[in-house]
Amino acid sequence: MLPLAIKSNNAGDRLVIEPDRPDYWTATLQCSELHARRRFYELRIDSLPLFLDGLASNWRGWEGERNWKSLESDVEITATHNGRGNIALVVTLRNDVVDSDVTSGWTVRALLTLDAGTALDQLAREATLHLR
Repeated sequence: MLPLAIKSNNAGDRLVIEPDRPDYWTATLQCSELHARRRFYELRIDSLPLFLDGLASNWRGWEGERNWKSLESDVEITATHNGRGNIALVVTLRNDVVDSDVTSGWTVRALLTLDAGTALDQLAREATLHLR
């Protein structure tokens, strides 16, 4: 399997998801000064290409938010459509550790913007090829 790069309209901003080892993946989020990486567990990564294909199929817009989460919610993508041909993807990476009633760890969140239409179709096709 090949890495999948979700590139924002903002130059250099991207989320890259790549295989690590069986059933484990690495998500790397890079936006301006932010660079975060999270290894996550996912048995059915093919749900991500299905999510992206659903966005591409509805490129003219939808109401509310659409979400994809990894199995343990380490990686989350929330998509909204502005009704004017742009899609906002809010990408969240988290590393929460709960031990003896103490929660520690980190959470990062960044916005990636995409054009609806051809670019989104291409992303959905690449996701299907790279992650299935």
